[in-house]
Amino acid sequence: MTFAIDVHFFLSLVRNPGDRKDAIRWWRLRSPGSPMSAGIPWIAFGAIDFLQRRDLSGARVFEWGSGGSTLYWLSRNAKTVISIEHDANWYKLVQERIDGRADLRLIESAVDESATADDIADPVAAVSADVPSFGRRFTAYAEAIDSFEDESFDVVLVDGRARPSCIHHGAPKVRQGGLLIVDNADRDYYLAQTASCLDGFDARWFSGAAPGLSMRSTTAIFARERIVRCAGHHK
Repeated sequence: MTFAIDVHFFLSLVRNPGDRKDAIRWWRLRSPGSPMSAGIPWIAFGAIDFLQRRDLSGARVFEWGSGGSTLYWLSRNAKTVISIEHDANWYKLVQERIDGRADLRLIESAVDESATADDIADPVAAVSADVPSFGRRFTAYAEAIDSFEDESFDVVLVDGRARPSCIHHGAPKVRQGGLLIVDNADRDYYLAQTASCLDGFDARWFSGAAPGLSMRSTTAIFARERIVRCAGHHK
């Protein structure tokens, strides 16, 4: 069944002129875990192409969600890569691959029976819509970036759990001219209560194929043009 789904999606890419350029590389990277093997972020190909055109050497990078993206920043000669991971097993796999070249941190969620999916859009709630995460809060996970000064990072990637909370905490840490990357940004609740955090950012949206996914995906890259404080943010 999975192979049939893959073939169907591949053919849909080939038939769409806007997606055709991504069809072959998607097919080559369709296996689970392929972004890690290839050392690329698990985001839309258009967003990867955008990053390829930027000079990231010497960049300071902070990311929620480790793996192929962690290896990618290292391959682009980033000066600092701080990666926050919530899954202990995945953390061990990534740790083996990066071999101490990045600051990989395991921050697991905390059990809280009051945490429900009703609060997934609330950046203060720090909950996730991922079913295994129900009844847990990712407060410490999302707040991991708070120990750094505002405008500390050239790139902040939000591709893990409790993304509204990560956007809320991460946006002020992006320097002027830097990037805040939000994967799966077509999920409206990510931005429903974090719009004020993105004032001063110019948005670019990339929708299409992404490595390892048999469906279209959307990645938003917000470039910080001016400093506007996020509502409720305290430096």
